[in-house]
Amino acid sequence: MNFKYLNHHARYRGTSTHFLARVLQQFLQRHRIYFTDLMFANFESSARHNLKAEIQFIEQIS
Repeated sequence: MNFKYLNHHARYRGTSTHFLARVLQQFLQRHRIYFTDLMFANFESSARHNLKAEIQFIEQIS
């Protein structure tokens, strides 16, 4: 998923980038992003990395 694309559309639709960052932060606060063992094993680490990078990007442009 391309969060930079979502961020652009969030601004276009009038959604605060701060709100978007909070939503992404809530995913990071979960014990697991993916509930199935297969998805967790294969994608959890990269998903967390991508969420952190996107939050950092949003903070830089805000």
